[in-house]
Amino acid sequence: MARAEAERYFSEKRGLLSLWVGVLIGPVVWLALLELNFALVPWACAAGANWPMLATTLVALAAVAAGALLSLRGWRDTGAEWPEESAGVIPRSRFLAAGGLLLSVFFFVTIIAHGLPNLILGACQ
Repeated sequence: MARAEAERYFSEKRGLLSLWVGVLIGPVVWLALLELNFALVPWACAAGANWPMLATTLVALAAVAAGALLSLRGWRDTGAEWPEESAGVIPRSRFLAAGGLLLSVFFFVTIIAHGLPNLILGACQ
């Protein structure tokens, strides 16, 4: 994407929304996963099934991976360079895209760590 086209796109609401979704999807999905798993434990324990927690973990990983891809696309569209200290639409967009990519990777690993006990332990343990 050309610089002028990227500047125009990331000045619009749609471009800003894609950057903010990339930043916020990781923490929001992790929090939703945490709450959903707490709500599912009594049912899963009574049913003797561990698959609901595993399924929610896989869905959460897919959502965070989509956020990472969205941030990666934003970072590439802004020139695939680290954010610079100057002001403007492109440096701001690079910062948000790089931050969203780093946060998505962090929460992807966090969700994996959160889901590993579900593979080893039962729902009642």
